[in-house]
Amino acid sequence: MRASFVVPAVACLLLVASGTARSDTPPDSGPVVAESPRPPAPGPPAAREVVASDGRAVRPRSVQTQSETGLPLEGTRVFVRGLHQWATLIGAGLGDYNVTRLTADLRMAKNLSSRFQLVGDVAAERGTFDFSNPAALVPTGVGDLGGSMTGLRAGLGGSWSLSRSFGVTFGATARWLWMDGADMADGFQPGVLAAVRVRLFGSTDVFVGGSFTKGLEGDPYVLPVLGLSGISGGADSRWHVEARGVGVGVTYDLTSCLTLGLVAGYERRDVRLAQDDRLPDGVLRERRLPVSLEVGWRMRRESFLLLSAGASVWNRLTLLDSNGTAVTIETTDPAPFVQLEWNARF
Repeated sequence: MRASFVVPAVACLLLVASGTARSDTPPDSGPVVAESPRPPAPGPPAAREVVASDGRAVRPRSVQTQSETGLPLEGTRVFVRGLHQWATLIGAGLGDYNVTRLTADLRMAKNLSSRFQLVGDVAAERGTFDFSNPAALVPTGVGDLGGSMTGLRAGLGGSWSLSRSFGVTFGATARWLWMDGADMADGFQPGVLAAVRVRLFGSTDVFVGGSFTKGLEGDPYVLPVLGLSGISGGADSRWHVEARGVGVGVTYDLTSCLTLGLVAGYERRDVRLAQDDRLPDGVLRERRLPVSLEVGWRMRRESFLLLSAGASVWNRLTLLDSNGTAVTIETTDPAPFVQLEWNARF
């Protein structure tokens, strides 16, 4: 049985929150759900973090914006994330599969003027995707299904603040998802996104838009991009609500450095299969709805550790041949997962 690796499907989130999306951006996702511009005259204010009167920090994953311009906070943020999803039953007699992933992500935001910010994102991922009964899923093939996978993603975009209460965010992403033995170029999936920012009240901004992505062996697909910056209920509120990409989260500050949250989102991945796979040069498409309980620990002022445990409550597995014809389409059982993430801003 071979293992296979998968990469996160939502690069649209990176562009809405750090100038890019999920943790500190928007869902993971966006479908997942960011972070100092120089205002007009007389000069740039110091980039600051919103802190409650009792010393509690902003939600570790919250999109933060400057109240003067609405641009995300300037800087560089690093994410390292590991996930394991236990075996999920595919169907009667079709076996199960499990997933393990490790991701490293670098997101950068640089102000080019008092009203415009350039944002970029690069990420890499490896993992395992293991089927217990490949012969049942693809009866006519020979050999294994899936295998070790590599994922790369790059994004470039900008945030343009037209006024304190209105702005636009836009960008383009390129990602590659391919199994070992497949050509990297065959896993290429380009995408674009655009969103508008509207200030609701105080320093709270809402982002609304969409992303357009060309998947593998199929029509392009569109996902909504949603974002919510600032703090729900004001700086002294312990409750926070965030909307990112195609996900949403509700969190509560237990202490000055500990938070508890409930997070849900939507993910999609298209992975190019190897040339010697049971389904040669085909596509493994996975769509899922993960829901998790998350504990966040503020290790230092700009360093956070997040532990999530939950279940992928809906999973759709589709296997396509090299012509784009569906060979297998199955809605699998819910599967438990655990995820550990460290992120820091510099």
